[in-house]
Amino acid sequence: MWPAVLMAVLVVALAFFAMGASRTVIVGCGEDLDAVVNADPAATATRFQLSGCTYHVDNTVQPEDGDEIAGPVGTFIMRGPAYDPEPLATIQGSATLGQVMKPRGTFHGDWLQIFGGDFDGTAGSGVGLAGGDMDSDSVIYATQVANNEGAGVSNFHGLFWRSELTNNTTNPDALGFIGSGLKAVDEVWVGESYVHDTQGNGIWCDEECNDQPLSNGKFTVWYSLIANNGRDGVRWEKVGDEATHGEALVYLNEIHGNGVYERRAGVGVRDAQDITIRDNNFGSATIADVYYGLNGYAWSATDSGRTDRPNLYNVDVSYNANNGDAEKGCQEPASIVVCN
Repeated sequence: MWPAVLMAVLVVALAFFAMGASRTVIVGCGEDLDAVVNADPAATATRFQLSGCTYHVDNTVQPEDGDEIAGPVGTFIMRGPAYDPEPLATIQGSATLGQVMKPRGTFHGDWLQIFGGDFDGTAGSGVGLAGGDMDSDSVIYATQVANNEGAGVSNFHGLFWRSELTNNTTNPDALGFIGSGLKAVDEVWVGESYVHDTQGNGIWCDEECNDQPLSNGKFTVWYSLIANNGRDGVRWEKVGDEATHGEALVYLNEIHGNGVYERRAGVGVRDAQDITIRDNNFGSATIADVYYGLNGYAWSATDSGRTDRPNLYNVDVSYNANNGDAEKGCQEPASIVVCN
C-alpha cells in the first residue's frame, strides 16, 4: 500500500509544481506584502516571490486561485522520516490579526514561515493559515507554521508536505475548540512533516472529515514525526459511516511523547469510524539526537455513548511497535476494534 499512496501523492504534488503561474511578482523586503497580494487581479495566476526577510502584515494575505507565494529555497534538517524545513522568508501577523493568510482556490506556498494569528475567542481566529477556501489540489511545501494562538492551520484542504507545525495553541482558551497544529473537517494529506510541541492536538480531523477528491480517498498521515503535543498527536473524531463520510490512514510515522498536558494518545480515535493505524513506531525514541518520551497511550479508541455522535466502529490497529506505550481499545469486540 505504501508505494501506491506515495506515488499518488507525488503525482498530485509534481503536477501542481508543473502548472506554474502566468507571471511572477518580486516582493522586496520592506514592501507591504498584504497590499501587493490583495490588489493583484483575481483572474491572474501570480507567483509572489519573497526575499529572505520578515514581512509584517496588518491585513490578512489573500492569494487567489492559481496563485503561489514562495520564499528563497532554504534547507532541511532530517528528523527520522520527517523533513524539518528552515525557511528564510517570514510572514508575521500584527498583534491583533486573527488570520495571517487565507488563500482561495488552488494555492501553492513553499519555503515560508507563517506566524502570529491572534485568537479572540471566535471561530477561525488565532490562525496562521486559514484553509477553508482552499481547493484540495493545493500544496503547502517546506513551510513552518508556528506561534499562533489558536491553530497553526485551520480547515485545511490539500497536501501539507515536508513542513513543520510547532508552538501553536498558545492561548489556552482555544483548547478543545480549534487548538491544534493543523485542523481539518475534510480529508487532507500530511506527509513527511515534523509536527511537535503544540499545546493542543498535533493533527486533528473531525466533524465527519468529509470525503474529498484525493487519489487514495482517505485522510492520510504518513512518514511524519509527531511528538510532544499537549493532547493527541493525531486525533480522529466524530466521523460516521464511510459511505457518506471520510476514512483515515495513519501509517509509517514516528509518534512519541504526546499527551504532555493531559493523558492522551499518539493517535486518538473518539466517536469515529473507518481508520487504519498501521506500521507506526510509538513509545520513547531518540531521533536526530533528540529524546522523545512515552505517549499517554500509543493509541486509544473510545466511544462517549452520546446519541448525537457516531458510534466507534471499524478501527484497525495493526503491526505497530508500542515500545513501552500502553494502548486503549483492544477490549472492544473485533467488529469494532481489531488489534494485531
